[in-house]
Amino acid sequence: MIRALMSKIKLPAFSFTTAPNYLDMWQNIFLGVLVFIACFYGIGSYAILDMNEGLYAEIAREMLVNHHWIIPHLNGVSYLEKPPMLYWLMALSYKVFGVNAFGARFIPSLATASTALLFFHLGKKLDAARTGWFAALVMLSSIVFLIIGRTVFFDPLFMFFISASLISFYFMSLDTGYVFLALAVLTKGVVVLILIPVIMIVYMSLMGATKEQYLAMLDRRAITIFLAIVLPWHILASIVQPRFIWEYIINQQFLRFFNISNPHDYHTGPIYFYVPRLIAYLLPWSIFLLFTFWPLRLKKPFDPLKAFLWSWVGVMFVFFSLSADKGDYYLIIATPPLAYLIAQKIEEWVHANKSRWLVLVYGAFTAAFAGAGVFAMVTPKLVPGMYQSSILLLTIVMIGFCVGGLYFCYKNRENVLLPVLLFSLLTIPFVSFYLSIRESSQFMYSQKTLAQYVKTQYQARPVYLYQDFEGFSSFVFYVGFPCPVVDSKSADLYYGSTTSSGKKQFLTLPDFFAKSKSEFLYLVMHTERWPEFQKNPDAKPFCAVAQNKRVMLLSNSPEDCQAVLQSGEQKKLPDVIR
Repeated sequence: MIRALMSKIKLPAFSFTTAPNYLDMWQNIFLGVLVFIACFYGIGSYAILDMNEGLYAEIAREMLVNHHWIIPHLNGVSYLEKPPMLYWLMALSYKVFGVNAFGARFIPSLATASTALLFFHLGKKLDAARTGWFAALVMLSSIVFLIIGRTVFFDPLFMFFISASLISFYFMSLDTGYVFLALAVLTKGVVVLILIPVIMIVYMSLMGATKEQYLAMLDRRAITIFLAIVLPWHILASIVQPRFIWEYIINQQFLRFFNISNPHDYHTGPIYFYVPRLIAYLLPWSIFLLFTFWPLRLKKPFDPLKAFLWSWVGVMFVFFSLSADKGDYYLIIATPPLAYLIAQKIEEWVHANKSRWLVLVYGAFTAAFAGAGVFAMVTPKLVPGMYQSSILLLTIVMIGFCVGGLYFCYKNRENVLLPVLLFSLLTIPFVSFYLSIRESSQFMYSQKTLAQYVKTQYQARPVYLYQDFEGFSSFVFYVGFPCPVVDSKSADLYYGSTTSSGKKQFLTLPDFFAKSKSEFLYLVMHTERWPEFQKNPDAKPFCAVAQNKRVMLLSNSPEDCQAVLQSGEQKKLPDVIR
């Protein structure tokens, strides 16, 4: 019966015989819908998360509220680890959409969408519109790429500015290239002044550039435009913050690369750290990287575009692999050129009517994913209960994609674009699954409910944070005001704690206990800190009045503690965040 029903489904006659520089209207519409689903759908459906999201969302909020447009501030103190471009744009987004999760995530999501569309435009500019279309589809349906791209990180915006700069330099649009280079510097620092020149030098050397061609890149007018964009903020920041040059440029940009910056608030890893991550960024398309590497022709004359794209990927991979500072998402900026290289291989197969490789990889991937889902369901101890329904639904959908997709490919063998479309449509179940997981587990990784509880119950009382900040950074964002830190262990607030204006935001434990003897106050801490805190004799007046899975709210009010004593336990904050 199912077979009879499926045989009645007729697919549109996709145009695949047209020249690679031509696109039907339906292909443009398909790309637009995919951009919306991949980059914008559901970005405000779950709360701002602790760690990086909470940090950056709060900095932009404080910038908007307190007008700290030159020196970014975090929890009321100076923060010089990153330049301000992302914060400026997020503050503007807050003005338009409000101070909320959607407003915070809109800028990185917009940058991710813009990067995909930029490479779509690259294909059109090269008279290979369909290759650019494939490249955009690859990015918009790569799972980890999208997860990073719709999170409040600097890297999606950095990726867009770097991509726009390099593509402009490739076409010798020097004014535009230097403008985007300047914006990249204002997004993540002076490291880009090493990356982009080295990429262009490697590319131009592969193409046998002359001395005059190298010198042409140093266009005086374009460099003047670059300096006019970059210098004002750096000069103003140096005037406002006397230690700016040392902290921002030397400590955070250069010493961090060599693993000798202070404080050591970053991760390190082996030389091959980014190999599995590059593969993960482009799932499910990663398998096609094998076809782009092999056969890899290293004989001159090199194809200019491929030499450019491989120079881009290779320099970035080597640079970040050599750096001591490693992050799971840092090398996402090398994903777009890889996506275009994959797109070239797909275009080659489609043009030659050899879509069987696409069908085989599609079938293998969906079958493997469905199999992993089945395995997870039959071994429930491996999967937390809150995720089981989401995994079950995804497994059913993936089985349908596998069986139905292979059947349609078999019945419509003449439509060589069909497997590409099916790969791209995987974005829908994966984005839905990701949102489901985030929404069901956000209470574990966001302090929105705790902040709401504090704002409604204890508006008149001061709130302090104990030791940590990063682990509940979203609390400050949602409570709407900076909170002094007791016995700080925060690396992100370290620089701010050493400034004369920032010291008042930090208390020693004896000073805190001295304050607690003269006023009622509240203390937010990780649950794991509670046993140690209780050992201090001055901590006896404190009790835990509310908690979630990871964080506790303490009070020294006898009325609060009496209520806890009578009920027998502190208030459990809800597992659902609204």
